[in-house]
Amino acid sequence: AIVSEIIVVAVKPDVVASALAPLELRGKLVVSIAAGVPLMAIEIAAGNGARCVRTMPNTPCLVGEAAVGVARGTTATDADVATAMALFRGVVVEVPEKQ
Repeated sequence: AIVSEIIVVAVKPDVVASALAPLELRGKLVVSIAAGVPLMAIEIAAGNGARCVRTMPNTPCLVGEAAVGVARGTTATDADVATAMALFRGVVVEVPEKQ
């Protein structure tokens, strides 16, 4: 069983589904930094009951000077978005995924 309440998905885009498939994520916050993987795909891979947030950090994130877009999934709460945003330093803003 997964003890953590927050799961960070930091894998290559083509393995997101297979990385999440064996995990029981009901009730967990899933924060993805997988480039180019849309929220719908993350939500499907995470399964029912997971709360998903997609983040889109840029390269300067590596030195703490990020510009990060954060998009909430269909069941993510304000607290979930705030938690995801707190993982980064720099300019972090919530945006609709299509932006």
